[in-house]
Amino acid sequence: ASGLPALLAASIAGIVPAHSLAAKARDRAAMDKARIVQLEQRWLAAIRTGDRSALQAMLANDFIDTNAQGEVRDKHDVIAYSSAPPHTSQAISQLQVRVWGDTAVATGVNQVHSSDKGWTIEVLFTDTFARIRGQWRAVSAQETLRRGGAQTKPNS
Repeated sequence: ASGLPALLAASIAGIVPAHSLAAKARDRAAMDKARIVQLEQRWLAAIRTGDRSALQAMLANDFIDTNAQGEVRDKHDVIAYSSAPPHTSQAISQLQVRVWGDTAVATGVNQVHSSDKGWTIEVLFTDTFARIRGQWRAVSAQETLRRGGAQTKPNS
């Protein structure tokens, strides 16, 4: 009879840490998702302001981008040619972030509007991140120009 309480106590002790570990994993995943959302916003801000040092810090050394024109660019090229055209604004919508341990994928829509030329386009993107030496870094990106409905061009 004395073995039952000990067995029950051992079973309960095993459940509590497992539950605690699951809660910690959920908390970490939520924090990681929030961090990736922040990185996406910082990425956009760095392009808008021409902050090459911010881009240098957030892109992995072996970063590869396939842009909406189908060009494949490495980190050096992305940083060298990353600047927003004059009189344009950009806003991210439909952002979804999924995290698997030290890997994350962000997908969304970047709406680019030119106030002086009167056009708006939507660029769908997929960005892949990896936790490298404790820091999230973008390792790959791909953009696709959305055809149809979302694009508006100036009247001819």
